[in-house]
Amino acid sequence: MLNYNSSFFVTGGAFVLRKPSARRALASYIDSQERVDIKVFIILLMLNIFGIIMIYSASSYRCSLSPKYNYDNMYFAKKQIEYVILSFIGMLILRVCNYNNFNILNFSKIPLLKKIKGLKNVKISMSWFIYLLSICMTLTLYTPLAVSAKGAVRWIKIGSMSLQVAEVSKILIILWIGTRISRYTKNKSRYRILWFIWLPAGASALFLCVKSSNLSTLIILCGIIFGMTIIMTPFNKTHIAVFAAAAGGVAVVINHIYSIINSNTAFKNFRYGRIGAWLAPEKFSNYESYQSLQSLYAVASGGFSGKGLGNSVQKLSRIPEAQNDMIFAVICEELGILGAFIMLGMFLYLIFQLFKIASRAETIFGRAVVTGIAIHISLQVIVNIFVVLMIFPNTGVSLPFISYGGSAVIFTMAEMGIALSVDREHFRAKVERKAKQIIEEKELPGY
Repeated sequence: MLNYNSSFFVTGGAFVLRKPSARRALASYIDSQERVDIKVFIILLMLNIFGIIMIYSASSYRCSLSPKYNYDNMYFAKKQIEYVILSFIGMLILRVCNYNNFNILNFSKIPLLKKIKGLKNVKISMSWFIYLLSICMTLTLYTPLAVSAKGAVRWIKIGSMSLQVAEVSKILIILWIGTRISRYTKNKSRYRILWFIWLPAGASALFLCVKSSNLSTLIILCGIIFGMTIIMTPFNKTHIAVFAAAAGGVAVVINHIYSIINSNTAFKNFRYGRIGAWLAPEKFSNYESYQSLQSLYAVASGGFSGKGLGNSVQKLSRIPEAQNDMIFAVICEELGILGAFIMLGMFLYLIFQLFKIASRAETIFGRAVVTGIAIHISLQVIVNIFVVLMIFPNTGVSLPFISYGGSAVIFTMAEMGIALSVDREHFRAKVERKAKQIIEEKELPGY
């Protein structure tokens, strides 16, 4: 399904190669080109299959004993397989779409609308439409569609389908920042980045965090915002000032929490409670820090080679919902440090290929978006693992492609589809340039 249309490219797309020698030259050129899309497809398939196996291992025992899951030890694994199949279909659909439509919508390129004369040359910027859409997604948490789980309002339910709003917001913010960077980079405007990217994007992220009580999403979104702007724009004093202000704010919060711990005052805010449990886990070993400590025990007991697939002890009763955010602890216990490093190697390879796609994108918008996707995956992996190892406080971040979850895998794979679309357009443009060159070298003199 990933193969390009050979006949299209042999004819050069818009260029028709009439001589057999010209066609052979172009076909040889196509065969010599690196296929990053196939590499990304294979590594995504490997990660998702690995995730399904680990979800089954982490949840099978508990599901087999619970009437809630119909005593089906494959309950979560079956649902994850459905999500993965659906997400791969969505990824392949997005791959064949022109990613530039997320930046500038050209109605003449839409099959159903291109025949309408009035829309022939109509183009609209998708920038603020995407931003307003992200705000509207957050506003759905204030509607009857919103559902609460464990004291947090992070999901909306439409019929039998649940959707985590934060997952949609991540991809929308990446697209929106990409549109803004593509404009400000062209205009070489530095200070507009602060006022027209950081402030609106930061406000959107903060708005989502306040309503959903989702600190992890705020951390990841801020990382995406800073990462994309720093990589895609010239570093200046404004960047330093923002970083200094952020570091100062974090220091004030940690100092405040330390003072509460030392005074033995109870935490009224559950976010403070999690940070307090991180700073002083021995004081909260039966409450806020229980899950994190059990995860550490699982990591430590796995050793180098692990106890063997399916042989985790901590997953049986001590790590609640082990197939979700804490699945890395189960991986370490069953497959050891060796298995964890193999998984990390797959993630590193994926991120490397994403940055390669970004480096050769045809447009600034494509480069910015794929950079944002790579940053998103990197941050989510780092934060999840650091939470399990108690380097970070417990924030509830899933491990991409590995943790159980429908919204997470579907929208993360949608990001992969956009990245593959960027690479596809690059390949198409590259082949068309080569076809034009071959026409000039082999065919024009004969006319």
